[in-house]
Amino acid sequence: MTWELYNTFKANENDQRFQKLAYNGIYNNEYISVASDEVDITDEGYTYMPTTLKYFDFGNEGLIECVSGNDNIIYRYADVLLMYAECLNETGSVSSAAAYLNMVRTRAGLDDTTATTQDDMSLAIENERLLELCFEGHRWFDLVRTGRITTVMEEHYAHRTQGLNPSLQSSDNGMTVSNATDTTGTPCTWKWTGKSAAVLFGIPYDQIQLSSNWTQNELY
Repeated sequence: MTWELYNTFKANENDQRFQKLAYNGIYNNEYISVASDEVDITDEGYTYMPTTLKYFDFGNEGLIECVSGNDNIIYRYADVLLMYAECLNETGSVSSAAAYLNMVRTRAGLDDTTATTQDDMSLAIENERLLELCFEGHRWFDLVRTGRITTVMEEHYAHRTQGLNPSLQSSDNGMTVSNATDTTGTPCTWKWTGKSAAVLFGIPYDQIQLSSNWTQNELY
């Protein structure tokens, strides 16, 4: 879990997904950070490493059996609700979209959304999908579908997690810094910055060979 995601959860401690699925109790004894609003450290200065408990099998704690209680869920009800909310919003039914978005938020212990315009609702749904469906393989496709992949990734690469050790900051793919006390540094480069073509995966070479009309996606 990135510190950005952890702190997005942490911003609303009433969120049951934060209370039950975000864990910040493991620390790395190699890297010294500086405590900040974004980073928690031990008394020795070691960095706590936020992680998710979404796939932790509480029924097999200690790994005493070669079994797992984690089912392979293809679609979750919350995903369906948020997809429907997005469809409604795209057709201009903002209030109807809010009703389905709020079903997810209510279950998580949150207040109803404050979004009232189509653009605000689009971002509200995107952010809810980030929190509700994190680590389930949706985020990349959500951002590509909405055309926001470059905007979001540029912000991610330019983010300085205040107080974080330089090595951990680098592995989080954000800005490059020299010291834990640095408040700013050098943003990493998103490979598709300035490109107008759609961000799409490459078409397998053997499939291109099957058709004389197919060409590789521009960015590949």
